[in-house]
Amino acid sequence: MSIQPTTDQEEQRFDTFLDELRSLGRREKTLNAYACDWQQFSLWYSETNGEPFDLARLSSIDIQDYKSFLLSRGRSPATVNRRLIFLKRYSRFGAETGSVRQDLHAAFQKIQGVRRQSLAPKSLEIKQVRRLLKELELLGNVRDQAILSLFLYTGVRVGELVQLRKRDAEISERKGCLHIRAEIAKGGRERVAPLPLEARQRLQAYLGTRQDRYDSLFIGQRGPMKEDAIVRIVRKYAERCGIHVTPHLLRHTFAYQYLDRNQNDLVGLAAILGHESLNTTRLYTQKRLEDLQKSAERVGYF
Repeated sequence: MSIQPTTDQEEQRFDTFLDELRSLGRREKTLNAYACDWQQFSLWYSETNGEPFDLARLSSIDIQDYKSFLLSRGRSPATVNRRLIFLKRYSRFGAETGSVRQDLHAAFQKIQGVRRQSLAPKSLEIKQVRRLLKELELLGNVRDQAILSLFLYTGVRVGELVQLRKRDAEISERKGCLHIRAEIAKGGRERVAPLPLEARQRLQAYLGTRQDRYDSLFIGQRGPMKEDAIVRIVRKYAERCGIHVTPHLLRHTFAYQYLDRNQNDLVGLAAILGHESLNTTRLYTQKRLEDLQKSAERVGYF
């Protein structure tokens, strides 16, 4: 007879956990990822321990064994670490609500993730950016030009972009900025991203065409734009240039350009990108895989 993956009490507890995160403004995409992690862990737990999963019964042995299980199945360090982060976050909720003892919660937090080689994120080369901007100027409408300009000149995340309102964009003749509100920012960290001249001009040109009732900064034929629509727009112009581009790749490209033009100002870049820790921003100072590959090509024995 198969074992029920979770207890009824656990299902209610997890629903409460999601409701709390939702009230804090966490995105549905994040909540769905947590729900998937919870389901996967619950299945593993019930099959391994022969009892339904209940957060009140969680031990550090369970977490260590689950980590080993994921690694034995060839899961990437990023996947393993993400699931460990979820369990730690969920156990913190359990400690706050009395389901997990404080000493157990402290023990869970000490479980280390999987170390991985620190390589800087990929980005576009300058000549690729120029090709993209040229294609955009020749064939793109003012809305698409504004969207790609914000990615390239502010490093905004696509999930934040689609939730921006017109009043979040502050534009004057000499300066401008985007107000990334706490309820739409990743991690709930409110910030202000400066709008350089090129981005201001593109955004102003687009907003000057708007004669609708919507408050959203960017709209499509059916109203406020969704993430998948933005991704398709970016992909459309990239494919015309023969390159693979995502909104997040444009965010990385902005980060490298900012550091290159501002004497490696990590503090300033962290503030613009909304990084909680400088260690995250410092990744942009590491070697990229493509840089290492070029270096390796220079090795010769003949």
